Amino acid sequence: MFQEDDSSAFEIPGSLMLAHPHLKDPNFARSVVLMTAHEEEGSLGVVINRSAGLNLGQVDASFSDRSLGDSVVCCAFC
Repeated sequence: MFQEDDSSAFEIPGSLMLAHPHLKDPNFARSVVLMTAHEEEGSLGVVINRSAGLNLGQVDASFSDRSLGDSVVCCAFC
């Protein structure tokens, strides 16, 4: 039986998860997901390669003051 060695274990939060090319679920097809949490109850991540059709300036006007207003916002389920 395989026993995981703590010294070789990696942290899932901060990792990128790539969708398998044959994945049929349209929510995740061709997606790159930045994993933000992984616990016994479940995992959480954000799709980083799909545009939400918004820019930061539309979400929060304070980003326009910092020259970030035109930056594209990505979302998990567009």
